[in-house]
Amino acid sequence: MGNVIPPTEALLQYCAAYSTLYGSYNFGIPIAFSNGERWFVRFPLCGKTSAEHLDEKVASEVTALQLLRARTDIPVPEVKAWGLAHENKLGVGPFIMEGFIYGERLEQILSNPDDKDSCLLNDKLINGKVETIYKQLARFKLQLFNLDFEHNGSLVGVSSRLQPPLTMAANMMACLSGANFFAQLRQELSTTEEYFDHAWNQHWQQFATQRNSVYEVEDGKANYVLYKVLKTLIKRHVWPEFSQGPFKLLCDDIGPANMLVNNEQELKIVGVVDVEWSYVAPAQLATVPRWIL
Repeated sequence: MGNVIPPTEALLQYCAAYSTLYGSYNFGIPIAFSNGERWFVRFPLCGKTSAEHLDEKVASEVTALQLLRARTDIPVPEVKAWGLAHENKLGVGPFIMEGFIYGERLEQILSNPDDKDSCLLNDKLINGKVETIYKQLARFKLQLFNLDFEHNGSLVGVSSRLQPPLTMAANMMACLSGANFFAQLRQELSTTEEYFDHAWNQHWQQFATQRNSVYEVEDGKANYVLYKVLKTLIKRHVWPEFSQGPFKLLCDDIGPANMLVNNEQELKIVGVVDVEWSYVAPAQLATVPRWIL
């Protein structure tokens, strides 16, 4: 399934590898060739993705990267080669080889220099710089929203239409609870209501099967009522005009932490380097809720 690169003269020109870089869900190694070209080789971190779905995670991201390069001008890396676990002769799991993008991390520029763990913006940023960033992000979001799909779920070309979406939330629940949230569907998620029913069922499954999901009787009763009431509210929160589609591309991990800019003065976004946890979902999930505006 993967595009495993064969031995070529380019590979024989390998020059050097650099320090391993770690992210939330992946680690990667920059490599340089004697002709000046640089690649970045990425592997999913074991334990951060459910073991049964490492291949699915990588394949979904590759499809998203190729789609965005073909149909938008969002600056994502070029996929040089990739492979599933069984295609990796070194036995270290699925991988992506992509073009290396130079830049400064946007998250570090936006964050408070006196408190790196704070979620607040750097109060020394002038409004003009914030506006520059927001305009670019808005443009990216509009391009994503212009991509239409006929059904919800995994990206086209990765799995069958009966393969549920590999979302960040479902992956986290699977890692923590051990429950299988990714069993093949009995039917396509062809409407918004069916998608929300599927999402609700994942949370219900965790509540019902995870041994420590309830701490004491009253807590269990309250959560039981919560989930049952939430189930009855699904229809109320469906946009009728988008109920049958078109559906949209979502990426749970797009944000400043995964973006690079050319420099702190111009703040031109030159790289969106992670598009993992990409899938197709109802259009209303790709927009900002009105109560935030």
